[in-house]
Amino acid sequence: FGALAARFHSHGPRWFGWLAVAMYCLHQSEEHAYDVRGWRYAFVPAMNQGFGSTLFGAACNGGDVNCPLDPKLTLWVNTVAIWGGFGGCMIAATIDADRFLFASTLNWGTAVVNGFGGHLLQVVLSGSYNPGSVQSAVMVPLGLYIIFHSQRPKLCL
Repeated sequence: FGALAARFHSHGPRWFGWLAVAMYCLHQSEEHAYDVRGWRYAFVPAMNQGFGSTLFGAACNGGDVNCPLDPKLTLWVNTVAIWGGFGGCMIAATIDADRFLFASTLNWGTAVVNGFGGHLLQVVLSGSYNPGSVQSAVMVPLGLYIIFHSQRPKLCL
């Protein structure tokens, strides 16, 4: 285990940044492809019937199944904010590492906040599974480890 940890620690910030992109793609696979129960695209209905209805119930008239999220909104958030944002940050960091020094760590900060607040905390509060929580159980501790071993951890959380 020590040799694996030493090898893991020898990678640079760009490697960890691209790892955040890959981990988040796995996270979105659990949310939007097949979750651990084998359910296809389970995130939107789970969000709308669970935590989303608690947070945004007053805005959703009559229990609309597509409120607060619908598949199109979720697609845009994921493609623009996550794929474009995470990938764009890492492309910028690859082109100009000095200017975008913290891009990889900020990507991990986003992943940790979403994984903890959006998934793991819900599991604790509700006592039930939600799509994305199994992968978050790996992504959050890994992200915290990477952030706290970065040059400026307080910047990212």
